[in-house]
Amino acid sequence: VGGLIGYSYGSYIDSTFVNNVDIRVDNVSSSNGVGGLLGREAGGSIGILSNSYSTGTVHANTANTGGLVGQTQGYVENCYSTVNVSSELSYIGGIAGLVRGSLDTVQNSVYFGNVYSSSDDINIGRINGSYDSNENNYSMDESLINGEKLPDKTNGEQVIPREDWLRAETYENFLGDAFYYGDAERAVVPKLYKED
Repeated sequence: VGGLIGYSYGSYIDSTFVNNVDIRVDNVSSSNGVGGLLGREAGGSIGILSNSYSTGTVHANTANTGGLVGQTQGYVENCYSTVNVSSELSYIGGIAGLVRGSLDTVQNSVYFGNVYSSSDDINIGRINGSYDSNENNYSMDESLINGEKLPDKTNGEQVIPREDWLRAETYENFLGDAFYYGDAERAVVPKLYKED
């Protein structure tokens, strides 16, 4: 289940966004993934999701739930999400719920929302719920994990104070030139240059 795409195999998804997504998945015993933009990328390390973002809310009573993508076997790069994510099971992430392959990564991405799981078997993170496969990712210090300001368990993530995210150069240093940051000082998140 995805806010824009439910299932992808080896696709190159670039410069794509969803605003104010509201996904609620109930009464499902198993899931390939629930994501704010993409449910599952099953491309075996050849799928790419880049220069994209999502905003809104995602809730599922299943595992593999993410603010941007629920489950991926590919690369996620230069993306961000402000989606608040909650699940009753495990593998919950602000960007990706589950990153499956050892060569698959989430990199150069940013998360600003909150993540929550009611599961006792918690695999949860601001970037992804897999605890690894991350490179050069960032989140805001006000992003909560299960209602608390906890250090993220995920490797490859840096927590940055909110005031630093009000400067365009912070985004420029991390996300490069794919986004417009001119409204950052007014606490307006970036937009893709290709967005109308």
